Parts: sequence; C-alpha cells; structure tokens
Amino acid sequence: MCTMLVIKPTPLIATYCYSIFRLETYTSCSLGCAYCYGNWYREDRSIRPSYDVLKLFKKIVLEVSRKSLKPYPFRMSTLVDPFQDLEKEYMISYKIMELALKYDYPLIINTKTTLIFEDPWMDLLVEMAERGLVVLQFSILGLDKIEKLEPLVPHPLEILDLVKELRRRTYIPIVFRLQPLIPGLNDSPEYLEDVLRELKRVHPLHVIIEYLRTTSHSLGLYERLALDKSPYKIKWEFYSREGKIVKPPLYYRLRRIREIKRIAEEMSIRVVSCKEGVILDYLDDCCGFYALRNCIKRITLREILRRDYSLIRSRYISDRDVRLYPNPIRKALRWYSKVLTEILRDNKFQRRIRRFELDIR
Repeated sequence: MCTMLVIKPTPLIATYCYSIFRLETYTSCSLGCAYCYGNWYREDRSIRPSYDVLKLFKKIVLEVSRKSLKPYPFRMSTLVDPFQDLEKEYMISYKIMELALKYDYPLIINTKTTLIFEDPWMDLLVEMAERGLVVLQFSILGLDKIEKLEPLVPHPLEILDLVKELRRRTYIPIVFRLQPLIPGLNDSPEYLEDVLRELKRVHPLHVIIEYLRTTSHSLGLYERLALDKSPYKIKWEFYSREGKIVKPPLYYRLRRIREIKRIAEEMSIRVVSCKEGVILDYLDDCCGFYALRNCIKRITLREILRRDYSLIRSRYISDRDVRLYPNPIRKALRWYSKVLTEILRDNKFQRRIRRFELDIR
C-alpha cells in the first residue's frame, strides 16, 4: 500500500473521517508551528519537493478518468503547508491543482498562508471552484497571532481580509478550522464568540473545531501562555496507546464543545468537530465533501447510526465498486473498512458512542 497517500486509520479517524487521502507536496514545513503534529513524526526536517507524490497523484487521476469512475477527493495537505515559501520555486501544489482541474478531480486544500491568494494559484483556484472541484480550508488559532506558537504564520486578520476580498470577486467554498483549541488560551466562550462573529462575515461553509493534542513534556509551554491556568491543574488523558500524546480530558472538552455549539447555533453557523469522538452535525461531513461535485466517500459511523441504506447505496462507495479503483485507493478503503468493522464489534466502543451522543445533545 502507498502509505504516503493514505492517513493511518486510527480508531477515531477510521470511525469518523471521510478525508483519508492526503497529498503532502513537500517533505517538511517551514512555518515552525510549535503545536504541529508533524513534530512527532518527522525525523528528517529538510524541506524538499515531493515529486513522488505528484507522480502518484497523476497516475491515479489518469486511471480514474480513463475508467470514468467517480473520484474520491484528496486533501492537500495534512502535516505540511502546501503554500509555504518553497512553493514559489517548485510549484508542486500548483501542478497538483493543474492536474485536478484538467481531469475534474476534487481537492480539499488546507493552508495557513496567503500564497493561495496570489496568481497563478488564485486563477486555478477560481476555475476549480467554478467546476465544483475544491473546498478551501484555513487553519487559525483565533483572531490573534501567538508568536511563540506560530512564528511564521500570517496574522489571522490578514487571512480574513483577503477572504473578504475574495468573496467580492467570486464564490469559493471556504471552511475555517479553529485548530488547535488550547485550554485557557483560545477556547473561552467569550473569545470564541468574537471569533465566530468575525468568521460569520465571510460566510464559511462551516467551522471545524479540534482540541490540542501534544506531548506531556510540552504542556508547560501552553500553561505559561494560558490566561486561565486551571485546565493544567487537571489530569489530561492519553491520546495515543503509547502514552506519549495527551489531550484535555473528555469532560472538559464536552463542556466547551457544548458552549461553542450553542454560540454557533445562535449565529446560524454550522460547527463540526474533528477527532473529538462526538458527532455535532449528522447532515454532512467536517472536511466539506458535500460542497464538491460528483465525488464519492466512504461509509463512516454517521451513516451506520442513521441506518439510511438507500442514501448509502446512492452516495457512498460500495465494497463491490472498490475493486475498480486504482490500487492506492482500493487498498486504503478496504483497510479502513476492516478497521471500522473491528471497532464497531467492540462492546466498550458501542457503550461509549451512546454516552457521547447523550452528552453532546
């Protein structure tokens, strides 16, 4: 299996995520964000263009096009910003977008920079949007820039100003990721109410929230920055089985997520969670597949809980159809299906899901 194109199916990802295929157009990231999950995985921090990713993506889109299959969207990217400064020289992300446009292949594009607003990238983005081939995501901490956490990231208000200008020019489906929510720093109801009010002015499809996951020895950094120190006096829970990664305890996250959901509903903003183990919105997905034209997605816990099998047959890829797809897509979907089946058979998981649903509503 080509793991460079596939996100590993952890229990949370296998249960909830549609967006499981990734395109990391560079080997590392120059933005230097302290909270970046890539810090846990990267041994080689040197930044080079990922020509292999470009080559593999081209092979996939050609085969999908030749067989007249519905495409399964890829996300550009997950751990590496596709529009960091190196993109100006190598333009790997631009070439990915060119292929997507040429062969009608949908992309979820995630960035923290402003390069996407410049030509020739913006010209491609507009063309893709006109054909229903793109959802653009911006990851921000809030309305403030925190230098110690993201030294080379543009100010969030600069991003918002550029999005407002873009809205005057054309419509592109845009999602904002409030990521990571850091206890005591950017997750208070008062602060998030201001953030959501500003985001409402640019008419996002929806807003994604995801809490901080970090190593135990890094908690001191966030506690020093936090205005409210109390979340760091409680015991955080382990996110990984190895016990290296922690996140705020479930009861803390649920309380905050309820408050965020209430504020968002009052403003008529849809808010969804990412990797929190709760479903806030049954109607659609968190990454924005629903805004893309003519694509497929895998079955997740949402569809199983709804038990709407006619909908599943018409909009989701079947086990029978999986065999028609290029090898990386076929193997990854079968891998995910196997993991999800194993999880759903776990009685402990079933009890946990029922409790989450009761807690969040």
